[in-house]
Amino acid sequence: MTKTALGLCFLVVSSCQSSATPNNAPPPALAPSGPTSSTAVTAAMAVTDPLSVSEALKQPADSAIHVKGLYLGWNGPCTGKPPTRSAWQLADSDAANAACVYVDGPAVPDVLPNAPPPNLMLIVRGKLVVDGSLRYVKADSVDKQ
Repeated sequence: MTKTALGLCFLVVSSCQSSATPNNAPPPALAPSGPTSSTAVTAAMAVTDPLSVSEALKQPADSAIHVKGLYLGWNGPCTGKPPTRSAWQLADSDAANAACVYVDGPAVPDVLPNAPPPNLMLIVRGKLVVDGSLRYVKADSVDKQ
């Protein structure tokens, strides 16, 4: 086969392929790859109500968390060493035996952790981290309720 004939065959094949798929068609959209995709997690979290602190603590490690609780700053019923010096406490109530979790992440705007206002409810979004016996929330966002 000559170079000219080979080139002509290539030209014919490529023009047939390009006419089969119009150039102005957008590529097909891909769906999220299951329940672990960030799109699916964000959509699920947007639809569901926040968990209580006691419910959040029962979730598996590395779970996306959307939890509502009472802000107690640095003084609350959480036991054990906090994950960081700046971590604060979120609890189901201010009772001594209330479910409590440390939160490491953004500070609550306009609130001092050593003097939290009474009855300040927060919604925290983040990830549940398990480090040995310590379970805490690595927060991405904190909103006053």
